[in-house]
Parts: sequence; structure tokens; C-alpha cells
Amino acid sequence: MELVGLGPMELVASYTPGHETPKVLGELGVKGLTSLCVWQNVRDGKAENAWLINHMGAPNAPYFIAPDDFRKVGPAPAAVLGFSMGTTSSVRCYDWFGYEGCATNCMPSQRYTGNTAVSSNIHRFFLTVDGWIHDAANNPDLLFVTAALENFHQSAHWREANRQAVDYMVRRAGEGKIVFASAADIADFYRRHYPIQPENVHYWRDCYSGLRYEEKPDELPDRIEMSTNRFHSLHVEGEVLPQFLWDYTVPWSDAEWEEQIDVRNRFGMVHPGQIASGVNPLGSCPRQADTRGASARVTLEDRGGRTLVRLHVEIEQPLHDLPLAVWNLPFAADADCSIARTVRVDADGRADARIVRIRDGWTGNPSLLVILENAAAGSWEIDVNVSGRPQPVGDGRFDIGGRISARTFRTAEGSRTYFWSASANDAAIFALRVRDDRRCHGILNDGSLIRPDAGGNAVIPVGSSWRDESPCMVLEGDAESEDAVAFGP
Repeated sequence: MELVGLGPMELVASYTPGHETPKVLGELGVKGLTSLCVWQNVRDGKAENAWLINHMGAPNAPYFIAPDDFRKVGPAPAAVLGFSMGTTSSVRCYDWFGYEGCATNCMPSQRYTGNTAVSSNIHRFFLTVDGWIHDAANNPDLLFVTAALENFHQSAHWREANRQAVDYMVRRAGEGKIVFASAADIADFYRRHYPIQPENVHYWRDCYSGLRYEEKPDELPDRIEMSTNRFHSLHVEGEVLPQFLWDYTVPWSDAEWEEQIDVRNRFGMVHPGQIASGVNPLGSCPRQADTRGASARVTLEDRGGRTLVRLHVEIEQPLHDLPLAVWNLPFAADADCSIARTVRVDADGRADARIVRIRDGWTGNPSLLVILENAAAGSWEIDVNVSGRPQPVGDGRFDIGGRISARTFRTAEGSRTYFWSASANDAAIFALRVRDDRRCHGILNDGSLIRPDAGGNAVIPVGSSWRDESPCMVLEGDAESEDAVAFGP
């Protein structure tokens, strides 16, 4: 780089680094290893020189790379930081082209077809950006995210999607919500400010609601993802125990790639159900903390002015960290939460517990991660006191006549509601009527607009073709879609 007058080489991009790569890069003065594909474990290509990409276990946030595995968070200050190619969720385990942080992956099934679906569905990327902005309030430090802009396909629709994505992020930056930075500058910032890896939290809604592809269902449950200097976990809506749990405090000795023929599906991916920490943690690569045999449940009790949340936990083997999820508490986001007691009920013993409060930015309701630290095997109870202003739990989901499912996302630029057939092979239409003078229109996946007539009526088709698989309704203003319009089959 310096030989051609471009200055020192600060970053290196690779889909297939080895565990020794960060050490070599550090010796060369490189600051960051970029283009890591979080939540991905695939053979990209059929030839002998195919990319063998397995970056499972790596966090979404920039991270100090451990010396024993490039996917693992290590002690600070590491010579080289790892950076994801784009911030994304575990949707990548279900759908090869599901990738929320990339503007050209807005409709995965249509990415390479050449039709208008990529640019016409850019609003799904907008939802991802809004979700990141919501998550900034959940993180004690700055939230660093990566937006991916690709056009190796040389597509006019990809270019348009990228243009709209940048325009949207610039608009939100103008509101003071986003600041742009280079990976090299972020690496310098980390070394100046973080003596250990900072804690990172994401609350993921499925921005692909209604879109089915490969093994992705019509809608993935909401998920909470957390990474620290000690662990990386993923939690699925309604479940107390984590689906994934990588322990960063122990040595790792896994290969960069394993064929995993026994768990890899016909799309070349490894479904989460095959390698979850409570199902097959040793079949995962890299291996996970073993939560097999563990169980947990949550009870809520009104104590007059406060709610007692009690977690009942059974552990069959010691764990360094066990994050437990309490979902969708019926309080406002600023509810006060505190640990009242942590006890082992079957024998003498103690462990520490702490709370991380995660606000669902779309509804305002809080969820909790209660992290049990250094717990011995046995039976445990953790009591949490919660008090504050009551707020009904809402998730934006509703249905029309049992045949059409829907979910609303309230954004800074109005609300968007997505509709899809409850059955994958069903086709239906529904009518809506705008109840007031708010402007409202429907958008099909090819970009076609459906505007209400003079009487406020419109008919929107919902089917299984790419054009009408999950149409969107846009409602300007700050009302929920269910309040501002009337629906009927």
C-alpha cells in the first residue's frame, strides 16, 4: 500500500482466515480483520476452491480477537480487531441470502433474478437501521454496526437499493442518530477506551416478516443477542434458556472448518435446531457451553406496587455464565429492576447474578437477561423485583380472518405493516378502509403501489408468488395501523 502511495495497510478482508491470521496481521501493523460473516456456516461454491466459511460464535460488534480462535473474543488490547461484513441476526442460519445488514438482500429469494424486488423492498433494510437505533438505548457503550453495500452482480436494482440505503442512513444521521466511522478509526477508539471487550446487545425482530425461503419460516420469533468478554448468547422469544451459548472464558481448539455432514442440510447450512447448546453443543463448530439437562421457568407474582419475577433453574453441570431470558414484561421501558436474592435451594452454595434490561424499541416493553455467574450444578432460584408504570404488552401482530397474518413496525417515517398468508400455499385478498385523512398506500414486492380510492378503500392481494408474497402497507402518522384502518377479507 505504501509503495503505491496509499499509506500503511490498516485493514485486511478475508472470508476464510485461519486462527494464526490475526497474529500475522498484528505483526504487520494491520488494525482490523474485516468481512467476517457472523452467523454463517456454509460452503460457498461447489469447486475444490470453494470458500469454506464458518464464523459462528463471533459477535456482531467489533471485537478483540483471541489468540486461539479468530471467532472468539479475547483479552484487550489485542493487536487486531475483528469486524463483521454486515451486522445481521441468526436469520443467516435459515436462509443463505437472509442478511438484514446488507441493502441488496432485502428480498432474499429474488436477489439474483434481475427483477425489481431488491430495490422495491429496501424498506426492510430501513427497519433494520431503525432496530439498530433502538438498540443504542440498550447498550451501555456506543453501539457499532456495519452496513454492507454490494454490487458485484452489476445490477441497476442493486445500485438503487444501495442509493436508497445510504440516503436513509444520512437522513437518520441528520437527526443525530447515526455517526459514520471507518473500521481503522474504530479499532483505534477501542484501544483507547476499552480495557475489556464492551458488552453488546441486540433485540432482533424479523424484518423479513412474511417472506419464506429455504428453511426460513414466514416469521422468525423475536430474538435477543448478547456478547461480552465472557460469552455470546442468543435467546428466542418465549424461551428462558439460550438457544446458543459460546463460552469465551475457556480455551478453544476447534478447526476453522468442519464438514459436519451429519447436521448440514440440503442448502449447505446447519439449522440451529441441530446444534443448539441444549441439544448438540459438541456438534457445533466451534463447540458451545453444554446446557443439556438444564431447565428453567419464570413465574410472576403481584406483590402490590411491584412484581416479583422468580426464575426456577435446574443445572446438571457447572457453567461459568448462564444468561436467562424474561420476555415482555407489562411495564414501561424505564421500569426499575433489581435482584432480590439468588439462592441454591437443594444445598448450600452461592452464585452471583446480574440483570441486563433490554427494551423492545418497537413497543417499549422491557425484557430481561438475568445472568447467573459461576453457578454450580443444582437447583437455583433468582428473585427479581420489578416496579414502574404498567404498560400492556404489544408486539404489533394481528390477523385477518385467520387466513392472513400481519405485523406492524412503527418507524420514524410512519408505520409499515406486512401481510402474508397463514398457509404457505394459500392466496387471499383483503380490503382496507382508511378511517381518517391519513395518507395510506400498499406496496407489492415489484414496487407497484395500491392507493385507496376516493372513498378510502383499497384491495391488496396476498399470495405465494414473489410479487405478492408479503405486501406492505405504509401509513403516515404515528397511529398504529389497526387503529387507523379497518380490515376485512
